[in-house]
Amino acid sequence: MVPVFFTILLVVFIISLISFVGIFTLSMRQEQIRRILFYIVSFAAGSLLGAAFLDLLPEALETGGRESVFALLLIGILTSFVIEKFLFHYHCHHHGKQHKDHYHIKPVGFLNLIGDGVHNFIDGIVVAGSFFAGPHVGISTSIAIIAHEIPQEISDFGVLLHAGFTRARALLFNFLTACMAIVGAIIGFIFSTTIESFTTYLVAFAAGNFVYIAASDLIPELHHETDMRKSFLQFVMLVIGILVILAIKIYVPEQ
Repeated sequence: MVPVFFTILLVVFIISLISFVGIFTLSMRQEQIRRILFYIVSFAAGSLLGAAFLDLLPEALETGGRESVFALLLIGILTSFVIEKFLFHYHCHHHGKQHKDHYHIKPVGFLNLIGDGVHNFIDGIVVAGSFFAGPHVGISTSIAIIAHEIPQEISDFGVLLHAGFTRARALLFNFLTACMAIVGAIIGFIFSTTIESFTTYLVAFAAGNFVYIAASDLIPELHHETDMRKSFLQFVMLVIGILVILAIKIYVPEQ
């Protein structure tokens, strides 16, 4: 158990360090950033779908009842929808009142930190549960999360700067919210070792979360591109993301 625990902590710490990726965009032009995100978002969508359908769901079905697994898959999708919808509504409600407030830091900055903290906390729980399901599940889940976190953290960094944070404070607070993944990982580890079938159902829930992120957040972004050559490159990167997860499942031992 001890090696697994430290592996989980190492992985979530690496994921937390991705919060500093925003600093590398400071010297880039907007066109350069868009070009990088063009490929990363496509790869992230593929890796999330690959992890959900090729690794997480099959793993959950091996140890859990079919009805329960698919119910948790649906709950994962619905929970992700509710969380995103609530935070978006809360953001719009306060953003519309900014002209009445006199904060040096715009409220949207703090709302972004809260939302990011919740998101990272869930990521930590998911990583912990996935490593209990097996090394290949843990690795593929971690790669999918990392791929998704890169564009997410670049966006969060930009939001914090827009909200009035200095660059140093934006990086610091972004990292602190990213560390919520460590808290989530510790809780996920405790639950996985004490609650029977927790890992099985958490993996199914994570699959629903991954499907929602890929289908509602990332793939719609890809549809904004209408150039056929670029669209084909998006498709190639999406397939590569799936193939990376498939390769992990094939070549990484289950235990």
